[in-house]
Amino acid sequence: MDSFIVSLFRLVRVIYAMSQMSRDTHAFIKGAGQATMHEDPEVAESLRRTFRQIIRTVIATLIFGVLVVPILTLAIGVIFYGITQEDAATRLFVGIGFSLVLSILYLFVGVSLGCLLAPPEFFRSQAGEKWIELIGTSDMVAARIICGLVVVIGGFVMFGVAAFLMTMAPTN
Repeated sequence: MDSFIVSLFRLVRVIYAMSQMSRDTHAFIKGAGQATMHEDPEVAESLRRTFRQIIRTVIATLIFGVLVVPILTLAIGVIFYGITQEDAATRLFVGIGFSLVLSILYLFVGVSLGCLLAPPEFFRSQAGEKWIELIGTSDMVAARIICGLVVVIGGFVMFGVAAFLMTMAPTN
């Protein structure tokens, strides 16, 4: 019983940390749009273009993690591994539900990927400085390394969801 309580406490801590990460990432996205202001119109336009690219990357990452991974995994399972269509439908429901919970992580992964692909000028802007502050570093190289690690971890999580869906016990 004690191990159950300890496990439950750890789960609550993980959920709290994920919600805090989600709030911080949302605050970055909301505030970074206003932080793309600059005296030079060309620099301001470049920052806005970079910020739009980050937003598109976040949206693509969320769609990929929540929908594409479960659907593609189960399509492969039906075609190549003999999973029945009825079983695939149940697994798809579970996979999308599980991925929706992980969408908080996918949001952070999307912003990290967008910032990883952003030009160096972005990190010298107010929005870039906000991101560097959010991830807890003061160096642009370290920020890119952290962003890369977050993206790799996100990829492993998506792979884990796919593996879970493929190895899930049949429902019929």
